[in-house]
Order: sequence, then structure tokens, then C-alpha cells
Amino acid sequence: MNSRHFYGVKLIEQFLRTKNLFKRRLNFCDFGTGEANFPFLLKKQLKNVDIILTEYSKLNFNFFQQKFIKAKIKIKKSFLGSIEDFDQLENNRTIDFVSLNWTLCNCSNPIAVLQSINNSLVDRGF
Repeated sequence: MNSRHFYGVKLIEQFLRTKNLFKRRLNFCDFGTGEANFPFLLKKQLKNVDIILTEYSKLNFNFFQQKFIKAKIKIKKSFLGSIEDFDQLENNRTIDFVSLNWTLCNCSNPIAVLQSINNSLVDRGF
């Protein structure tokens, strides 16, 4: 799993460089974050990225909260609940780019999930 996450982080880094966004402060959201291994690695590699996490499982939610606290890495926002409910939060249309690692294939209504994510992106978000 670490090599897949590392490759994803390097791909995002390269993409941000090609779009001239690498040095800009950006909001990143990992939807269905699980144990937060991918956003944890992303934040360690890309210091200009603020992390937003969503998770449906309370067990995983508590786990990654403690993981980030222990590592002294700040989470900008975290949400316990379904992805479909995330876009109903106030002031949430602030996400510049997202990831869905092994999440969409496990959703009962993937179209609603994608619509919610799209509603959470800033204009021209990725």
C-alpha cells in the first residue's frame, strides 16, 4: 500500500507543478479516508497543502485523529459522516483537489457521491 500512496503523492506533486500551483496554499480533501495513510503521506511531502478528511466509520475517524495529533500534523477540518452529506455543511466549497482511494467502488450510490464532491470543489477544482 505504501508504494501506491507514494506514487499517488508524486503524481499529485507533478500535476501541481505543471499547473503552477505547487507553491500556492491549497485545500486537499480525502473522501472516505479510512486510516488516513494517503493524506498523512501527502501532508508530509507537500507542506503547502491543508488537509480535510471525511470518514463514515467512527473507529477510523478516531484512529486518524490520534495519528495526526501524535505526529503533530494539523488537520484543517474533519467530518464524520457520509460523503453525500458533506456538501451540506456550511462554507465547505473550499476544496482545491480531492482523492478517492478505494472509496467510490464501495459506495452504494456513486453518482450521488461524485455530485457531493463536485459541489464541494472550488471553481476549477480537481
